[in-house]
This record gives sequence, structure tokens and C-alpha cells, in this order.
Amino acid sequence: MSEEEPRAREVAALTDADALAEDPDVVDAELRKVLAETFARNPEIPFSEFLETVLYHPGWGYYTRRREILGAKGDFKTAPHVHPLFGWTVARAVQREWEKRGRPTSFTLVEIGPGVAYLMDDLWGYLQQIGQDTRGWKVALVERSENLRRIQQQRLAGKVEATWHNDISEIGKFSGVVIANEFLDALPFRRAVRRGVSWKELCVTARDREARELLWKEREVADAALLSVLPRAAPPGTVIEESLAAVDWVRALGAQMERGLVLFFDYGDLQEDLVENHPEGTLQTFSRHRAGTDPFEGLGSRDITAWVDFSAILAAAEGSGFENGGIQSQAEKLYEWGMTQVAEELARAQGENSIEAVKARLAAKTFLFGYPTHRVLQLRK
Repeated sequence: MSEEEPRAREVAALTDADALAEDPDVVDAELRKVLAETFARNPEIPFSEFLETVLYHPGWGYYTRRREILGAKGDFKTAPHVHPLFGWTVARAVQREWEKRGRPTSFTLVEIGPGVAYLMDDLWGYLQQIGQDTRGWKVALVERSENLRRIQQQRLAGKVEATWHNDISEIGKFSGVVIANEFLDALPFRRAVRRGVSWKELCVTARDREARELLWKEREVADAALLSVLPRAAPPGTVIEESLAAVDWVRALGAQMERGLVLFFDYGDLQEDLVENHPEGTLQTFSRHRAGTDPFEGLGSRDITAWVDFSAILAAAEGSGFENGGIQSQAEKLYEWGMTQVAEELARAQGENSIEAVKARLAAKTFLFGYPTHRVLQLRK
């Protein structure tokens, strides 16, 4: 996650005053109770099932509790937190796609995992500012967290007329543009390690009945779906993370989207590069903007993530009717869409030496040089 200066807007003003207690020891203890019940039924579980519990449990999960996880006061921040310039530039990509499609009267703009809705707020605001004709446009946001959905609805109230959905299938058939910024990396993933000429899955188990001490346990890869996305060859000891949930999301998207453009913004790489450059795997935790490597500490109080295997995403996409529109660094794509021009437009409008102009130009440098691991994957139908 980026450690750049956040934008001035804070999430705190939009969170409920009656938020759940933030005692990390209480949260950790409650999740261990849930895991203990799980281990009583199954002594070892895939890492993805562990993540589903600690990240998405309805009462105590990291993403579902009423707490600030994004922004300066949270655990990490994404590009839209740095400056509205990011959303303004993505708006240009959306506008270009609408033009490319012959200015259709029916056009759907979908954002998956909108976070606290900075991106959609900025994107839609820019479209209105440039006089984009959005009559007949539909805006759909896919968000499973009730907490984040409330924040999104408050932020976009009176600005964007949108519908909210738990799953992409609820939208129905559509054509338009889909945007997902750091969404794929937030989905549960599985881990495997190369032993000799075969792969072993790294599962989670507990040393004691109360799940106070969690451990890794290797077992044969029995899931054909997991085996199908693992590298055919890799040096012994190589660890890799693969998200079958991300693969399923792409397939579900392919079933609903008829025509248009999909933009996945995320940190990740092609599989062969992950194997070569990250043989120990890419699992990381984030708490208060500090990275860690132990997913079994502070359950429910830290994000757990890994780099996206774009090779697996591409394979699923091409098997779901999408064409590979190319994968580039995020910086290259933002530059191509005209980020520097947008910054200069603001400078001219606000005054060359204004604070707003200086902030925009500094933000442009941050986006063009401060996100070296982030990629943009384009899919087309």
C-alpha cells in the first residue's frame, strides 16, 4: 500500500458514532472462538477459509466491523486517498470508452469494491465538470460490507444516483465500463509451496482446542481448481498465492457484461515473474500503515493481502469471452490517459502558483513515480 500523504478528507466524519468497540484483544479472542468451532469440525482448513473468517466474519471480520480501515487514520490508503487527480484521470478513460462505443444512450458504469467512494465521487464530479452527457447512464456499486456501503451512500448522496449490490450478478446484463481499484488483492486466497516435483497446499490448523496458537500445515493439493492455476514448474521451496475467488469474480463478470471495458487496478505481476522475483510469496499484513508477515497475529485488526497473479486472471477472462486489452504499469496508463494535462488544467483554472495547483502537480508525481508495483489490466468485450 502507498505511504504517500493522504488527502484532507477523512472517513471519521462519516462513520457511525456508535461504532463497535475497537479493543483488538476482544476482536482477536472472538475470532479465535469462531475458528475453534471450525477446527472442531475440520482440523485443517485452506488459508482462504481462514481469511474469509478473519476478514469477512459478519460480527468481527476486519472489513465488516465499524472501524476506519482506509485513510490516514486507518491501516492503509489507496490512490484515491492521495488526491482527486486519480479519479479525474480515470474519468477521462471512461469518457473515451463512451465515445469509442459511439456515445450510446444506455451505458452502465460499475465500480467493484468502492471503499469509501472517493474514486466514484471524483470521477463523477469530473464528468459533470466537463459537461459529459450522462443521461441514460446507470451507476452500480458492488459492495458486500454494510459499513462501507453506508459510508459510500453518505458520500455520494445528492451527487451520484447509484444502486448498490452485494454481487455482480444482481446487476443483470449490461454494457459499459467496470472499475475495480485494489479489489482483487482483498479477496481470500490460497497458498501453496513447491516440494520436489509437486505442490503442497499450505493450510491452517491449531495447536490447541481454543485456537490460541495457529500453525501452517502442508497437505497434498486435492482441489483441481487450485491445481489448474498453480505453475507447472518452480524451484523447490517456492511459495505462491492464488485467489480462486478472484478467478470466480472474473468469470461472473464475464457472464453479466455484454460489451465494454474492464479496468483492474492492483499490485501484482504475471505468474512467471512472481515465481522468479518472489519465491517466498507475497503475503503481507497491514496495520496502522505498517507492513507485517504474520497473518496469525491480531486477528481482525489488520489487513491480510497478497499480490495478484495476473496470469490466472487473464486465463479466466479469456475463457469468459474477454479480450486481453493489455497490462501496463499504473503510471504508464495514467500518463496515457492524460494525468499531467488534467493537473495543468487545474493549475490554469486555479492559478499557476495556487496551493491547489501545487498539490495537483505533486500528486501527479506521486502517481507517476510512487506506485512501482501497481498495474492496470484492461479487458474488453
